[in-house]
Amino acid sequence: MNFDQFWLAIAQNTALRYLDISHSGALSPSMTTYFGCAIAFNARNNGCLEYLYCEGVKGMTMDHISNAMCITNAQYENCFGDKLKAKEMEGEDLRKVFENNLKVFQFNRTNQHRGFDIKVWERSPEDKRKDPKFVKFLS
Repeated sequence: MNFDQFWLAIAQNTALRYLDISHSGALSPSMTTYFGCAIAFNARNNGCLEYLYCEGVKGMTMDHISNAMCITNAQYENCFGDKLKAKEMEGEDLRKVFENNLKVFQFNRTNQHRGFDIKVWERSPEDKRKDPKFVKFLS
């Protein structure tokens, strides 16, 4: 992962509690991934980012950002530790864990095409139903 300084600052800042990027333009899919990882890394670094305002930011979907908040120990090691050690990690260190400290995530006027169809979900057998990650994020 190639974090630039902005995302790294969010990930490492343990005093940042509020972040407002409303109406700041568009986030590409890769920038949305970096943003989600920065939020997760902030939580893992004992940060206190709890209030996130993203009203009107184009290109950011709940699916994409919530998936990006699922991080592995290898990803964390790659960004904040030894890159060679990160490449050698396997097994449990590659298991993704959903992490964030968010209490408020305001995302009005963002494009939300989740690819989730409730009718398809309802028709599937109960033992095969799996909630999408964005549902887990919202709950």
